[in-house]
Order: sequence, then structure tokens, then C-alpha cells
Amino acid sequence: GSFELGENKNMSLGRIVRPVLLARSHQRAYSQLWSQKLEDPLDRIRDRTVRILQSLIQMRPDSPCWRSAMDAVQSLAESPTSRFLRPQLVLLGKYATEKSDDCLLVENPGVEEFAAAVELQHLFMLVHDDVMDHGTLRRGMPTVNAALHRSGLGSEVVSNAVTVVGDILFSRAAQMLVSGTLAVADKASSPAEREAIMSAKDLIFDSSCTAGVAQFEDILGWNSIDSQVNSDPDSFVRQFMYDKSASHTFVAPLLAGLRLSGGSSVYEEAASSWGRHAGLAFQGLDDVIDLVSEPMITGKDAFQDIQENRLSLPLIMLKGLCEAGEWQEVQQMMGSVVQYGERRF
Repeated sequence: GSFELGENKNMSLGRIVRPVLLARSHQRAYSQLWSQKLEDPLDRIRDRTVRILQSLIQMRPDSPCWRSAMDAVQSLAESPTSRFLRPQLVLLGKYATEKSDDCLLVENPGVEEFAAAVELQHLFMLVHDDVMDHGTLRRGMPTVNAALHRSGLGSEVVSNAVTVVGDILFSRAAQMLVSGTLAVADKASSPAEREAIMSAKDLIFDSSCTAGVAQFEDILGWNSIDSQVNSDPDSFVRQFMYDKSASHTFVAPLLAGLRLSGGSSVYEEAASSWGRHAGLAFQGLDDVIDLVSEPMITGKDAFQDIQENRLSLPLIMLKGLCEAGEWQEVQQMMGSVVQYGERRF
């Protein structure tokens, strides 16, 4: 068949499809090659992350509740669906300017410490998210919430205890970010290179603060952002999704990796642009999956955004289409958590 695309009329569908399929084929080939090259460093980063979690377990080895909580965190880290995306981005940034990818074959303890810290910080965010969202399932595994509830603890005690677990994970992650950065910076060949390397950790900390502020707005709900959504919904949703997820999930790890290389900043604009677009797509897809997919497929609870009155992409778009009375009906469906583990639809 044929179709119209702008000024190009009667363009053969084959002329469009073949390059697209070829591009996808190349993309798969590059992805497989990247995965092969990353296998050894990622294994070391996973091992480093697990060793840290095991050392935390040993801080209170005789406490059943502590072991239950930390075992749940370790299961989350070791889940088959855990992609270690953020460490991958750190490695991609670090070695993007290298002339050969053989550098991935050489162990770099400082970089790998830094990458493991970024993953540990992500675990901290997941643990806290599950407290706020009353989550019971994450990556197909029981959350720390669920693990402690099975120990017979009350809801308030569980929420407080899980919050502390998250705080401990963040403390250890911060320590590792600093130590990893220093280990890389000690090999810098000039003061300028050392300064660039030392700024890597600041990107991670700053993006965490940005995500925290967005999470604060998310918890307050719709009344806190009504005027912003009504005045310019497109700009608001893009900035909100960037602050909440794209910044700390994609942009900061990739840019931090570039900074660890100590090289020129000429690549940062392109890396930041790519990370922004990829991060927005990632968060938008996650928001949609919450509405349309089954927990058995996604490995986490469904309908959380509606149940917890969260600011998700589909709901923000829906708000823009609703009359005032219609939106009130939507809001009546939100916030329907009865108590832990129970849902009303």
C-alpha cells in the first residue's frame, strides 16, 4: 500500500518499513553487544550491593524482624527482574569517551563502588515509595512492608520501621558515593579533572532532592497543583515527570558517569537530552502500566495511583478533559485504601 506523510505522497510502505526494521536489527545487535561487555562489571556491582546488604543484616542478626526486613531488601536487589539500569547508565557515561570498550574488561573498584551506591540509593527510594503507597508487591517479591506485617507488627509500627530501613540504606549509599568518587578522583591527572570527578556525587544528591520535592507534591495530591495543571498542563506534566523520575533515574546516573571520566563536558548536553526523553517515556509508561497491567505480569501492585490519589500521567490528562463535575466523580474513586492489604474499587 501507500500513504501520505507530509509532502511525500504515494511513498511505498516497504521503503519506510525496511529501514525501520534494519535500525531495530542494529539496535538489538548493539544491545546484545553492550550486555555482553557489561556482564562482568555488572556481576561485580551486584555482588558488591549484596555484600553491603548482608553486612547490614549482620548488624542485628538475632532480630527476626530486622532479618525479615533486610531479607526483603536483598530479595528485591537479587530479583531476576532487577536490571541494574542506573549502574548501567553510570558505566555507559564513564566509558562513553573511551576509544575502545576493552576498558570494561578491567576492574575499576571506584567506579563500581559508585555504581553500586546509585543502585543502593534506588533501593532506598523503592522502600520509601512502598511505605507511602502501601505497596505489597515489588518485582514479584513481597515488599519490606509486607514482610514486616507478616511478623505480626501493627501498621504504624511497620510504617515507622520501614522508613528507618530506607534511611539506613540511604546513609550507606551516601557513604559509598563519597568513597567511590574519592577513589576515582585520586587517579586524576590534573586539578580540573579531579574537580570534574568530584562533582559526580553532587549530581546524584541533587537529583535525589529534586525527586523528593516532586514526591512531596505527589503526596499532597491534586489540590496542591490545581492551578499549575489548569494553566499549562503540558508543561506541568513534563516538568513533574522529569523531577519525579527522569532526573534521578536516567539523567543523573548518565551525567555522573561522564563526570567520573574526568573528560570534557561537550557530551553532557546530548546525554542530558537523551536522558530526559528516555526518562519521561519510562515514567509515562510506568504510569500507564499501573492502570492496564496485571500484578502477575508487572510484579507490583496495580491501581496504586488511583488508590493513593497520586499525580500520574493518565490522570493528569484525564483531568484536562473533564468538566468540574466529572472530575469530582473521578476524585471520589481515589484514596480508597481501607487498611493495609485491602482495596476497594
